[in-house]
Amino acid sequence: MKIEDILNNQDYMNISRKASGSFRGSLSSDEILYCTTNAAWNAVKSYDPKKSKLVTFFYRGVRIECLKKIKENKEKNKFNVLEKDVPEHKSDIDTVDMLDEIKNCKDPDIMYDRFYNNKTLREIAKGKSLTKEAVRLRIQKNLKIIKSRIDSCV
Repeated sequence: MKIEDILNNQDYMNISRKASGSFRGSLSSDEILYCTTNAAWNAVKSYDPKKSKLVTFFYRGVRIECLKKIKENKEKNKFNVLEKDVPEHKSDIDTVDMLDEIKNCKDPDIMYDRFYNNKTLREIAKGKSLTKEAVRLRIQKNLKIIKSRIDSCV
């Protein structure tokens, strides 16, 4: 089977839509098409009929490619947090001020994970070998410090 055969087959495209359905909020349609094409390429290149069905291999491939793309996007945007043009609204200025203050507070990585990466307290605690309560208290303490710094500069 060729890549074109997979990409032109409506059944395989339905499988791709089903496999990538949960990623529609995180990836654009172009990125999902990219993931589908990579999965088709891998299916043609690496598929072994003795191990699984082509449909299963393709489905898993699309999901894996979508996960890779999300990880790639996060890595790309991780260091570009403050790369904005001149803020248009006061709330944008406040966001930039808060991000500047996060860099200067204790435990900036915890604050970054919580407010930029939207990690739960449990996820942060697991990654830092802390308890969930300890993470919550550190975040609360840092927020008070940040708020007082921002308020005093106004």
